Amino acid sequence: MPSVWAIGYVLLGLLLGSVLNLMADRMPLNQPLLARPRCPTCGRVLSILESCAWLRLGTRRFHAHRCALPEENRHVLVEVATAGLFLVAWMRFGPSWSLLAASFVLCVLVVVFVVDLEHRLVLDRLILPASVVALLSTAIQHDPWSAVIGGLVGLVLFGIFFGLTFLVYHQGLGFGDVKLALFIGLAVGWPIVLPSLAIGIFLGGVISLGLLLLRLVRRHSYVPYAPFLAMGAMVGVLYGSDIVRAYLSMYGWQG
Repeated sequence: MPSVWAIGYVLLGLLLGSVLNLMADRMPLNQPLLARPRCPTCGRVLSILESCAWLRLGTRRFHAHRCALPEENRHVLVEVATAGLFLVAWMRFGPSWSLLAASFVLCVLVVVFVVDLEHRLVLDRLILPASVVALLSTAIQHDPWSAVIGGLVGLVLFGIFFGLTFLVYHQGLGFGDVKLALFIGLAVGWPIVLPSLAIGIFLGGVISLGLLLLRLVRRHSYVPYAPFLAMGAMVGVLYGSDIVRAYLSMYGWQG
């Protein structure tokens, strides 16, 4: 039954969410990804059950006598969010190559979101290999030119954006954001790269303005930008083709 497969895919998202948490914890510190997870309090090796934050919440009483693992809300949120993204991706694409490609991109974006939010880093060791995979995936699904043009648009637009913010503020975007825009362009292709980046820029501007008005940040405070780009790209991956078609139909063009 399709519903059974959908539930299975959501559960896969939950499990992969724990892997994404591990990547977000270890990659910024250059720690090995394949080492067994350990308790941050006592250092003991964790079981598979204990490695999944959402399972750990319901089974805390079974291992509290050994070591009270710290509450880590981010880990639970990442696992649940990944499962939610997988559910939406399944509903959008069904069992297909597009589903696998979208799921890969969404996983990369989740790690980018967390790492930049916590460490203010867009990691080359994540983005560069992912960009190669995205290029090949988009070329197979659509055509090589869609990926190449999308990547170039992301690179050029955010290269210009990077230069302008540096000239005006002497800071602002990091070059990691430019490489992230390149990855997004390669992953979603042309013309979906345009709404993907536009949504990210819009979210960044609105949320930054809100934080400024609420005096939670100062005018020249650093606000991580990659999380906004990641959110815009998630929308582009899942709904970008619909957005482009809706925009074209407004002008009587057929998408």
